[in-house]
Amino acid sequence: KTDVNSCNEVKPTCYEPKSGHKFNINSIKWFPKDTGIFVSSSSDKSVQVWDTNEMAAVEKFKFSGHVYDAGLSARGGKTSHLIAAAISNHLVKLCDMKSGSD
Repeated sequence: KTDVNSCNEVKPTCYEPKSGHKFNINSIKWFPKDTGIFVSSSSDKSVQVWDTNEMAAVEKFKFSGHVYDAGLSARGGKTSHLIAAAISNHLVKLCDMKSGSD
């Protein structure tokens, strides 16, 4: 027999990385091919790639303007390593996780 009230005793575990963005985070998206990786975009003019195994940002792309959104390619193959970033100065930039360049 399961006690219904026992579910209330389960407390979620949250991890806080030692470093991260300096200003507001505008979006977070999980990498569709690997659930241990996600990207975040921020008003600090950067996109960061996070690895949940390390609980840290493993890649950082800097831009000339605020980054309002970032998305990852959901397809495999040639584009699976690309991040599209929407920048405040009316630009869309592609970031390459393989080479580390934008």
